[in-house]
Amino acid sequence: MKSCFCTGVFPPEGMEEAVARLADLGYDGVEFWDQYLKTADVPALADVCRSRAVEVLQICPYFDFTGSHEAWEGSIRTAERYVGWARTLSCRHIRVFTGSVGSGAATPDQRRAAVEGLRAICRMGLSE
Repeated sequence: MKSCFCTGVFPPEGMEEAVARLADLGYDGVEFWDQYLKTADVPALADVCRSRAVEVLQICPYFDFTGSHEAWEGSIRTAERYVGWARTLSCRHIRVFTGSVGSGAATPDQRRAAVEGLRAICRMGLSE
């Protein structure tokens, strides 16, 4: 890969045109963030990227592994969707945000919860 562009600067409804424009500019990779993917037709997006020879380098969800147990469980459900989307997009990387608590302020329990959440996501990625 030579160059990648974060598509977060484009409006979600114009993503097909954005991918085409980025390919025309010479970019060979893109990164999609949560605010776009949660409303996208991911199989159609995969087709657009393949047709323009643009690799999806990473997708970027937001999790909350440092909040409540309910938030942790919701993050696992979000991760299940993202692992599926990564497969559809032939994307090997999921960049994660683990919560709103910074690493310097996290308690030992919050750190443990974040590590366990990340381990669970990694196991999802390894299974078919």
